[in-house]
Amino acid sequence: MVVQGDASVSRWVRPKKYRWELKLRLWVRHPYCAYCGRKLQLRHVTLDHVIPKRLGGVMNEENVVLACVSCNEKKAGMSFVLFIAKVEKGEIDLEREKPLQLALDHSPDPEKILGENQ
Repeated sequence: MVVQGDASVSRWVRPKKYRWELKLRLWVRHPYCAYCGRKLQLRHVTLDHVIPKRLGGVMNEENVVLACVSCNEKKAGMSFVLFIAKVEKGEIDLEREKPLQLALDHSPDPEKILGENQ
């Protein structure tokens, strides 16, 4: 079930149950942070938007990845592409436990998502 949010918000807001089920589905498939590769405990998982909500991203399985709280806070409202570029340049330190490529292999393709939303 989808409920409409505040009148000032033009998009639909998903109920808490949907977000929990989405976290669980993603965690069962790949229980690691998409950015640092740290193994996540389900109770500490956050959902991060590949395309941030402020840039038109939506809450669905194609546009979210699992992230630890630390990485989610570091990424903040940046796009996935910008964040990864800053990590690769050394502007953001993630203290990765796994190589970045492994994390990227389990993350959605932002270009594909952008193409679907246009």
